[in-house]
Amino acid sequence: MNYLPSDDNRKFTELYNVQRLRSHYIASDSQVCISTIQRLYSILKGEVMAE
Repeated sequence: MNYLPSDDNRKFTELYNVQRLRSHYIASDSQVCISTIQRLYSILKGEVMAE
């Protein structure tokens, strides 16, 4: 979240709408989603994963 791109002095989260996946919900306006491979796999399989 504190990443500064080399071509811009703004933080990554100031440039893009970032969402950290904690459930099966993905906001339609999200440009970047951060997730573990386990969470992503459970979303793709349609399975519920414990927090």
